[in-house]
Order: sequence, then structure tokens, then C-alpha cells
Amino acid sequence: QLTSIVVHNKGTLPHGITSPAFSTGVIKKEGDGVEMRDSKGKGHMAYHLTPGKSMTLHFAKRPYADPATGIRETTQVPFWCDIHAHMKGEFLVVDTTGDL
Repeated sequence: QLTSIVVHNKGTLPHGITSPAFSTGVIKKEGDGVEMRDSKGKGHMAYHLTPGKSMTLHFAKRPYADPATGIRETTQVPFWCDIHAHMKGEFLVVDTTGDL
């Protein structure tokens, strides 16, 4: 099951997004983002986005279920801009299987 996030750069400078959630790889990227890796092709990947552009990233995220209840829980996933180290946040992954 894939998790998808939409990223918009509404600023005036290029920005990047990286997250531990991308460590297993982004399965599919749609839009204007450019994949970045270190010079040896190793290390954490990031996606750069120029001002006014958007992209959608689809990646595999292991579901987390509470061991006591077996209920799948919302997961907080950190992300940050690899260009501007002070810019960081988190997104929430919510299991939407079943009725909403």
C-alpha cells in the first residue's frame, strides 16, 4: 500500500524535501521535482523543487499497529529541507482503509 504526499513550493527560492520515510525509495514521482543524491549515489535522497512548482511523491510506508490493540495508528513522519536546514516539519500518515 502506497502513501502519497503533494508538495508545492509557493516560495521564491528552490527548496528540497527529504525524510526517513523515503529511505526505502520513492516508488513514483509525478510533477516537477528533481531527485537528488550525494555524489557517490549513496545516502539519503531528497527532491528539489523550484518556485511555483509542484510534485506528488508515492512511497511505501510500513503500517504501524498498536501492539496492545492491533489498531493501525496515525504516524508522524519528520521531513526537512536539505537546502535550508532550519526548515523542518512533519506530516501525518493516516490509515484511510474502510469508512471515513
